[in-house]
Amino acid sequence: MIHTRAAMGLLALTFTVAGCSKDARTDEAVKTKTSTGDSATSMSSDAAESRNVALVRVVNAVPASPTLIVRSDSLHMLPGVAFKEVTPFQPVDKAWVKFEVGGGPGGAYSTLAADRAMLGDGNRYTMLIMRDKAGTGYDTRVLKDNVSADTTQAHLRIVHAAVGFESVSLVAKGGAALADGVKFESGSDFKDVIPFTGTVEVRSEKGNQLLLSVPDVAMGAGVASTIVLTRSGKGKLEAFWFVDKPIR
Repeated sequence: MIHTRAAMGLLALTFTVAGCSKDARTDEAVKTKTSTGDSATSMSSDAAESRNVALVRVVNAVPASPTLIVRSDSLHMLPGVAFKEVTPFQPVDKAWVKFEVGGGPGGAYSTLAADRAMLGDGNRYTMLIMRDKAGTGYDTRVLKDNVSADTTQAHLRIVHAAVGFESVSLVAKGGAALADGVKFESGSDFKDVIPFTGTVEVRSEKGNQLLLSVPDVAMGAGVASTIVLTRSGKGKLEAFWFVDKPIR
C-alpha cells in the first residue's frame, strides 16, 4: 500500500449539460475500461472508508515519456504507467504527503516532478501526469472523481493536456456541444450530459476548425467518461479516454 493523500483545485470548464444534480462520490465498486482495451475493478468507496484509505490511480498524458512511477517515499509507489495508460485504483492511507513523479532508463528512479497534496478517506482521485507549459518538463493535476447520483444521465469530464494548442471546444458529431473554451492544463468535475454514442469532434474555439475526431466514444447512462487531450510523439493532437461504471 502506498502512503499518500492529495487534492488540487482545477479550473472549471463551461459545459452544455442536461440537468446537473449534486456531485457525490461513487459508493459502489467500480469497473474501469480504457481506450487501450484494459479493464480493472476497484473496491467500493464504503469499503475504502472503512479501511481509512482513499483510492488513487495515475494517468500518463506525456508523449514519448518513459514508464512513469508516482511515489510518496522510496518504499511506497503506485504501479508504473506508460503514455496513454491508466493504472488501477490503489489504496493510500496518509493525509499530507509529497507526491514524486519519476522514471529513468534501466529502472533507475529520477524525480521529474513533485507536489504536496491531501486526500480524504473513501474518495477516488485520478492523478494526471502531463507536460508543463514550456513543453519540456512535467506537471500534475489531481482530479476528484465525484459524479452525480443521476443514473439517467452520462457523466463527462474533459482534460486538456495538449501543450501548444489553444482553447478548444468539443462537439458530439451531428449533435450538441459538449464543452466550450477548454484551455490547456484545464480539467473539471464530472458534468451530466445526455447519453451519447458516436464520434466526438475537437474544434478550435476560434474559427471552429476541426482539429481531431475521436471515434467510438460511448457515454452511457450512469457511466463516468473522461476524455484526455494530449499530443503524439510527433506533436499531433490526440485523445484517449477511460470510463468508470458502478457495479450495482
